[in-house]
Amino acid sequence: MTKLQTWLANAGHSLWGNKDESLGGEQACSNYRGRTFRQLSRGSALLSAVVGSTFFGLVKAKETNADLASRIGKRAGEAPIVIGGIPPQSAFPDTTFLLPLNPTDYFSDSDSVGLALNVVEKGQQTLPSWLDLRIENVQIAGTYNAPDYAKGVHVIGNFAYVANGDIGLLIIDASNPFSPTAIGSYSAQFSKAYGVYVVDNFAYLTDRQYGLQIIDVSNPASPTRVGSYNPQGTVYGVHVVGNFAYVATDERGLYIIDVSNPVDPSFIKIYNTPGSAYWVQVIGNHAYIADGSGGLQIIDVSNPAAPTFTGSYDIFARAVHIVGNLAYIAGGSGGLQIVDVSSPTDPILVSAFTTPGYAQGVHVVGNFAHIAEDAFGLQIIDISNPSVPTLAGSCNTPGNAVGLHVVGNFAFVADYSSGLSICEEINLLIGVPSKIDVGNYELELIAEDPEQNRATSSSFVVRVEGPPVASGSIENQLFDVGVPLNLFIDQSVFLDPNNDVIFYTAKKADQSPLPSWLSFSPIGIFSGTPQSSDT
Repeated sequence: MTKLQTWLANAGHSLWGNKDESLGGEQACSNYRGRTFRQLSRGSALLSAVVGSTFFGLVKAKETNADLASRIGKRAGEAPIVIGGIPPQSAFPDTTFLLPLNPTDYFSDSDSVGLALNVVEKGQQTLPSWLDLRIENVQIAGTYNAPDYAKGVHVIGNFAYVANGDIGLLIIDASNPFSPTAIGSYSAQFSKAYGVYVVDNFAYLTDRQYGLQIIDVSNPASPTRVGSYNPQGTVYGVHVVGNFAYVATDERGLYIIDVSNPVDPSFIKIYNTPGSAYWVQVIGNHAYIADGSGGLQIIDVSNPAAPTFTGSYDIFARAVHIVGNLAYIAGGSGGLQIVDVSSPTDPILVSAFTTPGYAQGVHVVGNFAHIAEDAFGLQIIDISNPSVPTLAGSCNTPGNAVGLHVVGNFAFVADYSSGLSICEEINLLIGVPSKIDVGNYELELIAEDPEQNRATSSSFVVRVEGPPVASGSIENQLFDVGVPLNLFIDQSVFLDPNNDVIFYTAKKADQSPLPSWLSFSPIGIFSGTPQSSDT
């Protein structure tokens, strides 16, 4: 009896055959109690809005090889969609302004597994000097204590797919991140499941002994293996782009495998790297490999059958995430390394940030790099200025953080012996305006799909409230006795910094009421007829 079978037997439930029972047993969700209904509802809505390419329902009883192959291919990229707006906000001088921002309250994206959020002043690249976008109140939202060692995680839609050591693939329903539950698993022929990448209803799972396993997850409650390929080496990370799986294979380097037919994946080419390939990400024509002591290796894969060396950077590299022209490297005891790869033939170090533990994984979303820091859990680094990274927050997970995937306001952490840990983080637009900041600020809330490199924005206004200011003067006026007068106040005499309609009042210079013969309208008109006694 396997570990998984023993565990399931103890729980009193089964996931074998075509049964539709839920996985039971004791769940490590200590943070569930004490949460308000609002928090639970918000958590559920978060992942429901991030719809991936997962479909629900039963797997067809007989699906041909051609049917399976037809579901493989590069997804058409679509920009995020605006689903809600932010109403006008008011701020006041010398008072702290706070606006929590949850990406999935305002955007959805059928292609993405997580949206990068940013806020800038419209027409600018930055926020007004008095405003800042921060991450605050990072804390454990929920946990799922799997029966083996969680080493990798990939989130699509409502599901977290976990590479879980001897157990293989574990599928967790995270539609409510505060109470995740297992709904399915695949465990045949696994030794040390390490990495997982999900696309188009297939989970590409790497196993350190049995290589690349391709699992149909179109029905998450009943995943089935459809194909496999076992490279000659210890398999770690995998990235699937189009018809090709790029597999990081330790001392053997990079394997390129044709998965256009997932039932019968075929070898295309191997590229031997100088170190130990742990992680790979393919962007455009280049594969970026975290090659351990071999550093960052950049390989031209424009022709998958003939990969060639492009450039490298000499630093220990455990994992890498490419965003724009920058490579964010989890460098083990070297912490976070940020390298400019705008010229792939000549990468240049931009900056480094020393983390407290051993940086094993990295995922960049918006202005923040999230680092899986082994015994030190999740570390979040502000990279809004890549030349000067700073600590933004941390989440002390119960296990050893070795992998992660960030979706919206939640970081899903492969927490080794503690299974899956989910950290909630709050994006805050925060600042204290002064009197000189009074005025209206049109801001853009930007959601970017990092994988498809597409963005959508939604505008909103923050008003720093202030009184009208005098911008001119009224000359002294002379009027004849017995002659009616009407004096209009020119609109340029007073200006409102928030462009509001101005209503006027008038008094004598000594602050006493106007004389009885003179009246004043709130829209700015003096009227009356002076008599000889009023001279």
